[in-house]
Amino acid sequence: MTETISEDDGRELAIKIASDCISEVPVMVLGSGASCAYGIRGMNGLAQHLIETVAPAKDDGDTWEAFKSELNQHSDLEEALQKVTVSNDLHRQIVDRTREMILDDERLFYDKLLSGETALGLSHLFRHLFRTTHKVVEVVTTNYDRLVEYAACQSKFRCNTGFSEGALRHFHCQKSDTSHYTRHANFRCVDVWKVHGSIDWFQDGSASPIGIFDHAVVPETFEPLLVTPGVAKYSRTHQEPFRSVISFADSALSGARGFLCIGYGFSDDHIEPKLIQRSADLQPPIAIIARTLRPGAKDFLSKHLHSSVVAFEKEDTGTKAYTSQHPNGVFFPNENLWSLEGLLNKLRIQQ
Repeated sequence: MTETISEDDGRELAIKIASDCISEVPVMVLGSGASCAYGIRGMNGLAQHLIETVAPAKDDGDTWEAFKSELNQHSDLEEALQKVTVSNDLHRQIVDRTREMILDDERLFYDKLLSGETALGLSHLFRHLFRTTHKVVEVVTTNYDRLVEYAACQSKFRCNTGFSEGALRHFHCQKSDTSHYTRHANFRCVDVWKVHGSIDWFQDGSASPIGIFDHAVVPETFEPLLVTPGVAKYSRTHQEPFRSVISFADSALSGARGFLCIGYGFSDDHIEPKLIQRSADLQPPIAIIARTLRPGAKDFLSKHLHSSVVAFEKEDTGTKAYTSQHPNGVFFPNENLWSLEGLLNKLRIQQ
C-alpha cells in the first residue's frame, strides 16, 4: 500500500510528475476537451446540432426517433448511436452535419487566431519541445478539427498528417522521419495521427483519399472521411486512410516515453489498448489534464494509477490533482492547472 504524503508534498509531487512528463517529449493524446476550450463544440454540442439539422427521410423516421429517445435517456451521443442501425442516407447526413458544425466553429476560431484575440497553448509547447534534439513530436487525436495543425504552423514547424502538401493533398502514408527533409539540421515536424479523420479529408469518386480546401464546392461523388460515433465506426477504420493512420498511432503510443493527455475521455478503442499496455510495461510519466475527468479517465486512474501518473481537473476556482500518493486528490487553490496554458505557466514554459 502506498504511503500517503502531506498535501504540500502532494502538490509538489503532482507538479514534478507533470514536469517529468514534458521532459520526456511525450506523445500527446488529444480528445474533444482540448478543442472545446477554443469554441469547438464537443459531443454534447454535436448531439444537439444533429437533432436540430438532420432531416430523416420517411423510411428513417422511426430510426431517428429511436435515436433521440436513447439520447434523452442516456445523454451520450456515442451510446445512443450504437443502439440504432442507421441507413446509408441517414449516416451520410450525420457525417455531413458533423463536418459542417466543426467547420463553422473552426472558422470562428481561425478569425480570432489571425486577429490575435486568442493563442494556442500547443504552439508554446511545441516550441519548448523542439528546443531539444528531437526532430519529431507525435500527436494522436480523435478530433476532426485542425487546431493541432494550426498550432504547428503558428510556431513555424512543419506538420504531417499522412497527406501530401498542396492544393490537392494525396494520401502518401508515411511518417515525417522517413522524409529527406530530416537531413536538414533545423528540420522539425509535428506528426498528427487523426484516427477518426479530418474535416478536410474526402474519398473521391475513385475511392482514393484526398485533402481539399474548405472553400471548394464538394462534388457529390466525394465522401467526407470522418469516423462518426455509431455502429459503422469500427468497420470504417479498416479502410484507408484510417487503417494506416491507426497503425502509425499505434506505433507512436507503443514507443512513447511519456503521455500528455489533454481533454481526452479515455473511451476510444483505437487508442486505449496501446496506451494502457505501454503504461503497464514501462510506467512512463503520464499527465492528464481536463476540465472534468470523464468516467473513462476515472476508470483508467482507478486501475492504472502508478507512481508516475498525475491527473488534473477543475474544482471550484482551482484545480484538483490526483496521484498514487493522493488518489483522492490535493487541491491547488486559484490555479487552472487543468488547462494546458495554466499548466505550462506553472511549469514556467513560456513562448
